[in-house]
Amino acid sequence: MIMPRKVKSAKKPELDRWRGRAASEHGKLDFSADRPELRKRFINLIKTHAKQRGTEITGDMKSIPTEFLAFEALTVRHPTEIEHLYATSTFIAPLDREYRRILKKKGKAAGYRKEDIRNAARLHDLGKMNVSPEKLRKPSRLTEEEFEEIKRHAQDSAKIAEELGLPGDVVTAIRQHHMYVNGGYPEKKSGEEVSRMARLLQVADSLEAATSARAHKSGKRIKNTGEIIEEFQNLAGKKYDKDAVDALVRVLSYKGGKFRTWWDKRIKTNKRIRGELKNA
Repeated sequence: MIMPRKVKSAKKPELDRWRGRAASEHGKLDFSADRPELRKRFINLIKTHAKQRGTEITGDMKSIPTEFLAFEALTVRHPTEIEHLYATSTFIAPLDREYRRILKKKGKAAGYRKEDIRNAARLHDLGKMNVSPEKLRKPSRLTEEEFEEIKRHAQDSAKIAEELGLPGDVVTAIRQHHMYVNGGYPEKKSGEEVSRMARLLQVADSLEAATSARAHKSGKRIKNTGEIIEEFQNLAGKKYDKDAVDALVRVLSYKGGKFRTWWDKRIKTNKRIRGELKNA
């Protein structure tokens, strides 16, 4: 299992450094894309976002794969979001394992490939490269217009995944990752109308957000593992798919192992960091 490291936001992002970081932390992606027009668009976005932040781009972008340019376009504009993708893709592997076991006992199949759920987790928020930092991190309540802009990231992420050549069920899961049992966006679908891949991705996405060191508008503390389990159980069947929540409970209830070691360290470290951000 590839464990994500904390990503520091550099004042001068260097693409040579990013290429090495992507290879070591993200591992070998289960897809690759050679789309000249898409490459050109991502490179222009990188340059534009870097200029807006007053940063300098160094390194040869011609040697970087298209899919990594997509990650860099997000990183340059929102430095902490790439950590979210890393952590979500780390959560998704053990969640998927338990989810499949639960479904198998019920005589059901997941209906998607393991590599597809990993790719969905890695790409699900790439569309945030189109959202301004001011709106994404606005401390006060968003206006209806601002929220509509942020909501578009699900459709934009799905479009990027499609342009990168990902399978249709991955594109669908990414588009649906904010379509919960009790409603969501961008479409008014819920329950069985939402793909199983999307339902599991929702749990991994929310779990990462709840335990992230990123500054949250609510200022809420990071809860202990037991409290997190209880919170998701209370929302099983109401917001999240019950089988997906059961998978989460199984994963977080395990003692020992590489994932649990990483999880405990993550909770401890991020509690401290979020406290520092709150008091800053």
